[in-house]
Amino acid sequence: MDNLEFKKMLKTAIKRTDRMYVSYCVDRLLEELNPFHICDFAELVPLADDPELMPKLANGMYNCNDIYHLYEFLFCMNDSGKKFVPFDDIATIIKDSGIAKIIYYCIECIDWCNTEDMEQALLGTDDYRYILAYSENKDLKKFHSEDYIENLLKELLSDRYEICGLASCQPQYYWDKYFENLDLDKKGARLEPIIEISKRLNNPMLINMGAEYEDFLVSQMPDAFRAMMDSENELHIYEYYCSMKEHPNPERCLTKQQKKEILAFIENCNNAKIMYYVCAWTDASLELCLRMREAIYKTGNKKYIDKVEIYLQETFGDYLQLNK
Repeated sequence: MDNLEFKKMLKTAIKRTDRMYVSYCVDRLLEELNPFHICDFAELVPLADDPELMPKLANGMYNCNDIYHLYEFLFCMNDSGKKFVPFDDIATIIKDSGIAKIIYYCIECIDWCNTEDMEQALLGTDDYRYILAYSENKDLKKFHSEDYIENLLKELLSDRYEICGLASCQPQYYWDKYFENLDLDKKGARLEPIIEISKRLNNPMLINMGAEYEDFLVSQMPDAFRAMMDSENELHIYEYYCSMKEHPNPERCLTKQQKKEILAFIENCNNAKIMYYVCAWTDASLELCLRMREAIYKTGNKKYIDKVEIYLQETFGDYLQLNK
């Protein structure tokens, strides 16, 4: 199903009052397993929030085998006030994934995910970068003393540089689990370059993880960037921007030209949600937010038009008033 066909189906489903048609659409989405389509349908179609249909959509998202898309589904459903999502099941999958970035997102962005076991999962990743980010947000820390976390960070930083000079720790067990789920030979898969695996499987999540956890040589970073852009997956391109615009290793940071290319892609991707994320979650300047607002208006997506206006008023309200 191409995007045009999906948009027609989505527009019809939003207006329909009979569950049978919406159920038919859900079955089509589960055959296709396009994470963007599943998430948008679940978020925007009122009748999809059903005790039978919503768990099906959640299971379809899980079967996409992409932890980034699964988190975004969790975030969107929580933000939209959906009732029949298996929230706890999805949170448990994320907690057990070992991906510090996604665990940190849960703690930071979803109030009810800020639990002791989720915090312990983050600390258990040994990922210096996201544990540090967590430690710097006083509103998040609930279950361990500041001294405990500070000592852990000192130990992690010492270990990372002593072992390999890196500020992050690759979750090898997650890689193993991922390749096992794909029925690939783990040793064979690891011998094939991650970038090539990503292209073959059409899964840019692997590039995001490889870049985040320094699985690539610095000399491979241009190839990783180009493969990410070629994927045309706006969520992963956005996540790549978030991770790499300011990486602990300066040699791995995006160049000015690469940042420009990513932002231009997002501005023209026709996905209002991702445009809004750039405004709300990347410390974007007013100039960039105004660019994204204009692009959001062009999509006609009322939900994110309203959200970006609220964000601009809350963040830049005084400046906007002075410059009317």
